[in-house]
Amino acid sequence: MSKDLQSVRVTVHSGKVKDADWVGKSDPYVILSLDGTKWKSVTKDNTLTPEWNETWEFPIKSQNPVLEIQCYDADPGKKDDPLGEGKLDIGPLRHDPEGVMRHKQVPLFLKGKEEGWIDVSVVASWKIAQETGASAATAEKVKSIALTVKAGKGFTKGDVLTKPDPYVKVYTMPHRKLEVFETRTQKNTAEPVWEETHNFDTVGEKEFKIEVYDKDKVGKDDLLGEIQVPFKELGLQHGASSRWIPVFKASGFGKKEMKQSGEVHLHYVPNMGGQDFYPKPSGSGSHTAPPGPPI
Repeated sequence: MSKDLQSVRVTVHSGKVKDADWVGKSDPYVILSLDGTKWKSVTKDNTLTPEWNETWEFPIKSQNPVLEIQCYDADPGKKDDPLGEGKLDIGPLRHDPEGVMRHKQVPLFLKGKEEGWIDVSVVASWKIAQETGASAATAEKVKSIALTVKAGKGFTKGDVLTKPDPYVKVYTMPHRKLEVFETRTQKNTAEPVWEETHNFDTVGEKEFKIEVYDKDKVGKDDLLGEIQVPFKELGLQHGASSRWIPVFKASGFGKKEMKQSGEVHLHYVPNMGGQDFYPKPSGSGSHTAPPGPPI
């Protein structure tokens, strides 16, 4: 039985790419295109086996949707080198009762030769709705969430010769903006490690607001990126979990374009009142999942 495919959620997990640099390794990123919508991943420096775990949602407008993947090697100061391109037919999701394509390795072709692959998962709109509904019902019952800001990656300053001094602010919305949790500042790093936890009272609240700043000795601290994360999108019905959350910063002419500027690794434990909804796993036992339903 065919189902109405209104949108899909695509996660780019990882890849294997060719070496396009004379010195060092490639600095790969991918551009995903589907029915007129495009998303660009962050660049992974000096690696032939990049891991992204980035997720985007695409509206479906055609009867035969095809996901197009282009991979490039970032070369500052000159044209980026192509590392290959591939395609994945999304149409079969209409007839898939589960509504999920898990870890499809899409081959990358360059000049007719296979030069690597990109690992992606795709979730259909009705599967997203099912997961979101279950998570929303759980979110209404949760009394508090113990949130650990574990680490970050991908942050840069305007000056490419120096690294930022990042810290994170978190608060719940819409009512408790004055209850702000702030991590310590990590000096001179694009990959900070914080491992700091705060227990948030979530009664009457709907989402987390996460802001990442670069600490400045003089003047106002610079915003590196931000995002609002609704509780219903955290998959709270699955209990304690960890995932990388992308943050975005306004860029371009008139600051009207929101561009991903880094990621924050969060671990969270929902509490139904009295005890944890699920036991908090140890550091090595926790798992990392992309935004959206488990895939």
